[in-house]
Amino acid sequence: MKKILYVILFFLIILTGCNSNMLAAKGRQNSVLPVENVSLPTETISVTIAPGSMESTRPAIIQLSMVSMNSGFALTEGRHILKTTDGGLTWLDIYIIEDTDMITDIKPVIEAIDDNTLFLVAQYNNHTNFAKTTDGGHTWFSTIINSKLNWVNDDIGNYAMDFIDADNGYLLIDSTPAASQMYKVLYKTTDAGENWAMVCGDKGCDDIITGITPSGISGYPTAISFINSECGWIMSGSNGAFAYGLFINQTDDGGKTWRTLDYPVFPKKYSVMDVDNIYVDASKPSFYDTENLNGKMILSFHQYDLGQNDISYIYSFTKKKTWILDGKCNIQISNFKFMNDKNGVGLDINGNVCLTNDGGLSWSKVE
Repeated sequence: MKKILYVILFFLIILTGCNSNMLAAKGRQNSVLPVENVSLPTETISVTIAPGSMESTRPAIIQLSMVSMNSGFALTEGRHILKTTDGGLTWLDIYIIEDTDMITDIKPVIEAIDDNTLFLVAQYNNHTNFAKTTDGGHTWFSTIINSKLNWVNDDIGNYAMDFIDADNGYLLIDSTPAASQMYKVLYKTTDAGENWAMVCGDKGCDDIITGITPSGISGYPTAISFINSECGWIMSGSNGAFAYGLFINQTDDGGKTWRTLDYPVFPKKYSVMDVDNIYVDASKPSFYDTENLNGKMILSFHQYDLGQNDISYIYSFTKKKTWILDGKCNIQISNFKFMNDKNGVGLDINGNVCLTNDGGLSWSKVE
């Protein structure tokens, strides 16, 4: 009888040990849940991507939106929204854009306002969806941007978004290009994206097919930036159809009408070059200080005959509403945010977060 009791006791000890090990293993798996497996869009997931981690696990960041040198958000190729509080050293996965009907070739756009507020625009089946969080990704508000324009429902080519502050912002939508042109429509919100109104051009908003609003925007829009409710820029390309392939469009009436500006001063080697042999691309400008009266922009120059990597130059915005050449950048930066005249955070063309402390002339990768 004692032997039987010993045997039973022995098996109980083994089973207890196995259960403890299984629970411990399960706990470890949850604590290191990989980013690609996160599928809870309304919860904050405690996933940290440590610096120096394997390249295969590093998030492929395609868009960066910072609010300080330390705090900001990013969008990955896998449509995850990440948050950092240490300047890009580590990231927290806070949201994934999921919809089986999503049109996958249209990139979402993010815009950070402060440490906890982020705006997001994405294309779903037959509609544009606007979402925002004001608590760092714990909860999200979502709304559909309705439009009377037929092409907005099924022929969107690109989004560009910019907010002046937490309440006032602009969203530019253009169609897929055809015959070297495209339809464009500009929306404005004054209540943090809960409602959007079409900005009518000087020809009105009556054409439900093309939407002749706003007026005077040339080229293929790539970025939009406003410094206040009246003054803003739209950067456009033209695929080489016009000189330098670049348009810098400006408005002084809140987006109702636009005019194409003369080019800023180019570096000497490019200003004397054959215009048919060079293409210039403009970044989304970054403005800073309390009144947005100072800012930075990058122009990237591509020489067709050399086939080399683009060479970028930093420009500063002056109170005279002109862009002044500062100098050559050491690497190519795709998008960025400046906190003041010297310090900024950017994303290079390979998806690496980079810092500058000399106004954008030199950038170093965050590692």
